[in-house]
Amino acid sequence: MEEKELQERSKENIYPNIWVKKVSVEGRRKNTTRYEVMFPVVFWYYGQKLTIPAGFKTDFASVPSWLWWFIPPHGLACNPSVIHDYLYRYKILKGVKTSFRARKLADIWFISKLFEANVSVFQSLIMFWGVRIGGEKHWKKEEIDE
Repeated sequence: MEEKELQERSKENIYPNIWVKKVSVEGRRKNTTRYEVMFPVVFWYYGQKLTIPAGFKTDFASVPSWLWWFIPPHGLACNPSVIHDYLYRYKILKGVKTSFRARKLADIWFISKLFEANVSVFQSLIMFWGVRIGGEKHWKKEEIDE
């Protein structure tokens, strides 16, 4: 894709149009693959307009590789997963008094966007309960592991 076309697309990069590029990140796990948002992404979160900056790194859905046959991390859930990663990484509270409630709202928002993205009800519920049960350790994480 030419640079001019990319610039034109970036002007109107409103969710659900998230453009990413694959990057390799050295972290705790050797050569962990992440995806970097190429252009700022504007989205609405409970009535508030938020922007994910270009350069934000995500792994999409954090699904164990043995489950990829059933819940692919790069499928229909891709865009809601990027935003959910952003909400978790920066603990977007937006008027919520408790961290527990903010996390719960992020997870509820996530499942609603999975439904909008035509992810099956069964897969959406599994992903929702996956983040409800396994997401706490990522929510509480202090350091930003990019």
